Amino acid sequence: MTKKLKLPILLLAVVIMLSVFYIKETQNADLTDDVSSPNLNSQTLNPDFTEARLQSIDEVNSLIEGYQNDIASGSLTSLEVKEANEMINELIELKNLEVSLESALKSSLGYDDVLVEIEDGYAVINVYTDEIIDQADFVSIARLTEATFDTSYIVKVEVTNSLE
Repeated sequence: MTKKLKLPILLLAVVIMLSVFYIKETQNADLTDDVSSPNLNSQTLNPDFTEARLQSIDEVNSLIEGYQNDIASGSLTSLEVKEANEMINELIELKNLEVSLESALKSSLGYDDVLVEIEDGYAVINVYTDEIIDQADFVSIARLTEATFDTSYIVKVEVTNSLE
């Protein structure tokens, strides 16, 4: 029984940790700069991206909880339990890879914020920047995506900027 409770508690802890991190990051804007400072209007995180991340985590948690409820019901065969556990592990691994790619894109390419979502064979990468994404940037994004995921995804890059 305690083994079944560990994963939801872990996922809840991850959601809380990410929420606190994103809230602190948005509040850590340096407000001591004078009006002429270029840092005054620069915020490192897009609130829409934060909301999308949290919604994505909630969706994954709901799927995992559904699989766990199926397992806990006792109505599944041992093969179905094994498949449900594999699906749970795949969902967790995919979410970890998405977060890893976001971090890699922000650190290596210097974007203000990045949102990565895997949808139906596509890696949808939304970049928050005021710069124009050229062909070289796209190739760098696609290479990092390919290096992060074992499976090939069609890479779609979208750009969100502060003017929208």
